[in-house]
Amino acid sequence: MAPKNDPLAFIKSRESTLEFSERRVEGKDIDRVLEAGRWAPSPLNIQPWEFIVVEDKKRISEMMKTSFYGYLHNDPPLIIAIVIGDQYWQDDYMSGAQSGILGLLECYMAAGMAASNMTYGARLLGIDSCVITPDPSKSPFILGLPPRNFNPLFLCFGYARKSAKKRLRERKAIPEIVSFEQLGNRKR
Repeated sequence: MAPKNDPLAFIKSRESTLEFSERRVEGKDIDRVLEAGRWAPSPLNIQPWEFIVVEDKKRISEMMKTSFYGYLHNDPPLIIAIVIGDQYWQDDYMSGAQSGILGLLECYMAAGMAASNMTYGARLLGIDSCVITPDPSKSPFILGLPPRNFNPLFLCFGYARKSAKKRLRERKAIPEIVSFEQLGNRKR
């Protein structure tokens, strides 16, 4: 693992795990990962998330089968589902901020921040992860969600198999993705 005092090396050290071993994640480590998610930033500090911890093998298998790109992975020993309740983006809950569709987008952004905190927190603990997108027409039934509650992300955690295949990790060059002042202006 990359040194913790080199942020870029640490960020680059986190990879999406495709093949998990059977080794379970210990309860104390699950608690630390959840704590990392709890401390994610959110608009107006609304903390619009709830986390569902899933360790049941049958439920995990069902979750993976109904996820986009779940077929690329084997079943992890742990999934944490992020849930956004409609109380956070409906009505006047976000008074002082936008409600309705903008409120929902802000909630999704906050869920992404929680996911990032949890996956990097897990990395610090030596736990591997991947983030997958659940099928929104199926995941609410698997998780027992009330209507108008969303599950934008499944976070898979565990330990990579020793002989796990790895995908090539490339990124676009900075000049390809950075504009200055207006989109497309590549000159500083």
